Amino acid sequence: MASSVPSEGSADDFPGLLLSLLRNPSTTPASSPTHIDIKVTQLPRQSTQPPEITVGFKGGKELKIEVGKRQMKIGDVVEEIARVGRVIEREESLKG
Repeated sequence: MASSVPSEGSADDFPGLLLSLLRNPSTTPASSPTHIDIKVTQLPRQSTQPPEITVGFKGGKELKIEVGKRQMKIGDVVEEIARVGRVIEREESLKG
């Protein structure tokens, strides 16, 4: 991932910024085992449900991140998704 990932952002900016980082043309192609399926459900502003992100990777693997509970910033989320993507890619290459 790019090193210029913003580390701050308001709650209102979070979904848009994260999606723009993940949909960057430099992300992996759909044929890759680390391809990310992005679906967005935005909670109402007055919701008491803590924010979370579920990322689906090709092959059915999912990553659930409790963003609100862990007080994560955008850069933290992108880093975690990239880390898991690298692990999945390594597992696939070892199966090979």
